[in-house]
Order: sequence, then structure tokens, then C-alpha cells
Amino acid sequence: MFDKLYKNPKTIARHKNTPFAEELQQFLNERARQGYSMGYLKTSAKALLAAVRRLSAQLKAAPTLKQIRSVLNKWCPPDTTLERRRYRQKAFRLLAQVSTPWAPFLKQLNQPPQPNPFTGLLEDYARWRDQERGHSSLSIQIGTRDLRAFLLWYKRRGRPFSAIRIQDVDAYLTSHNAWCRTTVATHASVLRSFLRYAAGRGWCAASVAPAITGPRIYSHEDIPIGPSWEEVGQLAKHLDTKRPADIRNRAMILLFAVYGLRSSEVTRLRLEDIDWENNRFSIRTSKQHRPVQYPLVPSVGNAIIRYLQMIRPKNTPRREVFLSLFPPYGPISHGGTFDIVSRCMDALGIRPPQRGPHSLRHACATHLLSKHFSLKEIGDLLGHRRVKTTQVYAKVDMPHLHEVAAFDLGGVL
Repeated sequence: MFDKLYKNPKTIARHKNTPFAEELQQFLNERARQGYSMGYLKTSAKALLAAVRRLSAQLKAAPTLKQIRSVLNKWCPPDTTLERRRYRQKAFRLLAQVSTPWAPFLKQLNQPPQPNPFTGLLEDYARWRDQERGHSSLSIQIGTRDLRAFLLWYKRRGRPFSAIRIQDVDAYLTSHNAWCRTTVATHASVLRSFLRYAAGRGWCAASVAPAITGPRIYSHEDIPIGPSWEEVGQLAKHLDTKRPADIRNRAMILLFAVYGLRSSEVTRLRLEDIDWENNRFSIRTSKQHRPVQYPLVPSVGNAIIRYLQMIRPKNTPRREVFLSLFPPYGPISHGGTFDIVSRCMDALGIRPPQRGPHSLRHACATHLLSKHFSLKEIGDLLGHRRVKTTQVYAKVDMPHLHEVAAFDLGGVL
């Protein structure tokens, strides 16, 4: 690999004679296989060369990952001048980015395991939700993430899971001062469900789960939560540029806004799901797990074609339509779609109560309601099984509510 990156024999020899040269080459070969550019590989090799020299000089025994980070922190300490501080921060970010994935290639690296005694409980609960309750994979993933954070917090108390008390749950929920009422209520609901299941399995006392109460959240108190349809139009127009990120993000945002799709439905969209000959595409809904076909309107179809032809990498085996812009190319996560939509809104100063993909789903439903589509038609588009679920959008059709309020009965009453 060094022979491919450099032409100067002295530079090649300097890299080949460095400590851990074999492991360094393994790391670079793996990155090359994943599609990283030669420029990135050359920058990585240069940073790693400097890092391993300091590691080998200061760490004689087999280093742990914590020791490696400690050495890199000492190598890039804060400086007095702003220019030097920015330079060192940039150097450290590069080394942290490069060294962390490279660390597993060090044969002498000894990473002490950090066992979590509650891992089996989480796996059993997630399996039950999947096989017995039929919850979506995204819901299970988010719930498991929240529960893992709680269990790691509880592990530091040094008590067995069977000794968990309602005071522990209250202490955890009140320890996060930055959480809003909705977030606290969500975590309380997740913990209540998990501890109810745990009590049924005999893992903890049955009295804990019923005692968990979160803050009171009034039904639909944050309606409307999405941007106006005019703001959605501004968003699409703002992204109509030649920047690779804008081209990809515009296609995704149009799918969210025009069809009211959920985040997981867009990220799971595959190349074979689009029928270009018949101008339609199909998705498998996140909650009902059933295939649904949609007509591919020209504006959305053209945005996707532009992304596929100009931006999406050609040499990747991945079948998902929307991929990351940089290698290793992979599908965009649920959190990634939220960051994309919220950043685009921030750039235009759009500040709805919610700024993620789900806010565009609300904007889509509200727009259709203003165009006099029935709740049944809107519910069919959004994948709602009950009209009651769609009735919430009647609350946000304020212009029509004003018309009702201003209606003159002409002396009938």
C-alpha cells in the first residue's frame, strides 16, 4: 500500500520501518477496499505515522485504547494563541478519526472488556418485542438504546437488577435537566414497559412499573408541529443547487413532504423498489409491514434520477437508494435523516416545534386537508389503519376553522 501512496523511496522506507507497519498497512488496505480516496489514505498514513512514533516512544507495554487517547491528548494540548489552538484541534480530530478504527488492527492492543451484566435482559426483552409483539425494528432499536443508557447508569450503583426501586427510576429521570417534558414522558413509558416485562419474568419487584409516572402530556398539545406548505416549497427551492449533499437531500425531503413517508421508509427504499417504466415505487410500511405502491410524480422522480446519475456512488454493492456521501458508503441512519432535515430548516430560519422528517409528514397531511381531501384518503396515504389516527390533522386546518367561526347563519338562530 505504501508503494501505491508514495513515489519517494525515502518516504516509503520511513513508513515501512515505523512500528506497527504491518498493522498500519492492513488498516489502509481495508479502507481502500471500502472505497476511500487515495488522498484520504495518504493523509491517514501521515497522521498515523506521527501517532505510532509517539505511542511506541511513550508506551512500552501493550497499550489500551484509553492510553492511546491519553497520549494523543498530550500531543495536542491547548495553546495560548487562537491560530495554534485551532491547528492542534484540527490535528487531534483527524488523529482521533483515523486512530480509533485503526486500533483494532494493532495485534498488541489490549482493550479490556467492559461487560454489562444486564445485556442478556435487554436482548431477551428485544426478542420478545420482535417475536411476540411485532414491533418495528426502529422502535425496538430506539427503545433498546434508551434502556441501555438507563442500565449503564444503574450499574454504577453497584446493586443487582432485582434490587431496583422506584427511587432509582425517579433519580434517573430527574438527573437529565436538559430533557423536555415529552422526552421525560417517553423515557418513563419505555422504562415502565420494560420493568413490567421484567417483573413478569421474576427479575424485579412487580411494584416498580406501576409506580412510574412521567409528566402529563396533553393530547396533541403541540399541534401544529410541522412547517407550512409554503416553507416546504422554500426548502425544496433552497436545495435546488449543484452541491452533492443538496442534490441527495432534496430527493429525500421531497419523499418526506410529497408522500408523507416515515424516516425508515425512505432509508430502506431500494433500487429495485422503483419501477421507472410505470412511474411508480413501492415501500414496506414501518408499522403495518405491508407493501404499498405510490405513483412517482415528475418532480420527485426527476430529483431521484438526478441524484442517481450525478451523486450516488457507482461502485458500491449496496442496494439502498440513499447512501452516505463518503466511504464507506452505507445507508443513512434514522438520526442522520433528522440531522439532514433539521439543518436544512435551520439554514432558512424555519422553526416549527419539530424539525425532523416527521414534521414534513405533518406538513403533507395538513396540506392535503386544506385541499379538501377526506380523512380516509389522507389516512390511506399515510398508512393509518384507523381514521381516528388521522383526525388529529383536522385540528391544524385553521383557515377552515376560521371560516366555520365566521359563518353567518342568516338569522336562522
